[in-house]
Formats: sequence, C-alpha cells, structure tokens
Amino acid sequence: MIREALWREIRRLFAVERWSKAAIAQTLNVDRKTVRACLAQSAWTPYQRAAATETLLTEHRTLLETRAPAVGYSAQVLYQELTQQHGYTGSYDTVKRFVRPLREAQDLAARASIRFETPPGLQSQIEFPGIQLCHDLSGCNLLAELHQNLPHNTCDLAADLRLVRRDQGPGEVYRSLD
Repeated sequence: MIREALWREIRRLFAVERWSKAAIAQTLNVDRKTVRACLAQSAWTPYQRAAATETLLTEHRTLLETRAPAVGYSAQVLYQELTQQHGYTGSYDTVKRFVRPLREAQDLAARASIRFETPPGLQSQIEFPGIQLCHDLSGCNLLAELHQNLPHNTCDLAADLRLVRRDQGPGEVYRSLD
C-alpha cells in the first residue's frame, strides 16, 4: 500500500523525468514491482481491506448479538453456551474477539449518557432560543443577533452579542463582525 503522493511521484518521475523503473525504486526505497504496479494503474486507489469471509461464528452471529447483552457481554459464558448447546468447535479467543466490539459499543453508549451533579453555583446552563444558524453567500457560518432580553444573571456573559462569525477549525472561535 502506498500513499497518493508517492504514487504521483512515481508516475511523475517516470513520465516527466524519464527515470527508469529501477532508478525510481532505488531512489524512493520501494520495490520495482511496486513501481511497475503504480505505472500500470490509470488512477490511484486507496487500500481497501478484503471483505470478511465466513468464520466459525458466522452461523452463530444472531445468537451472540442477542445473547451477549443478557450475559453482560461475557465471552466466557457465551463460549460455554456455544460449545455445550450449539456444537461450536472454535476457540475461546475467537468468541472473545467477536464480543469485544459489541461490549465497547455498549460501554460507549452508556458513557454518552452519564449524569453528573455539581454543587449550586459551580456550573450553569444557558439556553439561547433566539440564536439561529444561517449562512451568508461566502459560506461562512453566522449566528444571528439575539432578539430577546436575557435574564439578569446572563447579561455579563452575552451583554453585547451581535452578529458573529464562526471560524472553522479546532476550537471554533467566534468573532464579532462589527
């Protein structure tokens, strides 16, 4: 697997610079067969893992997906049930690898809805029902001006909120357009 930039460089060196395949391979530290394969391709295609094939657990998939939550995603319990009741002949590690993503998805869903309490005065939640997101012609995201009075305790926070622009990128900074 090679990245698109390397694929383009191989093709450039061969077509424009007229380097030999061996010289390209040596300079870029890739195999000559890789260079040959890149030159044979008309367009770069990213690597795609082969589709999953049949496994020993394929026929037991629905059972595992429905039974796993009931037994707390315990691979050991599922393995015992499969071997004793359903004639499974594979290994425990195969069952463990199958159950791991199911357990992680359930854990992630549980963490997404954790409620936490703080003493009064340490946190607050402010709702701004008058703010609406709109787009100008240049595609910048704009927040429309508030059209209602805020409660007294939020006046310091948004005392003079006007039209602001949200810059795209990490941390999305809001800037006034005044």
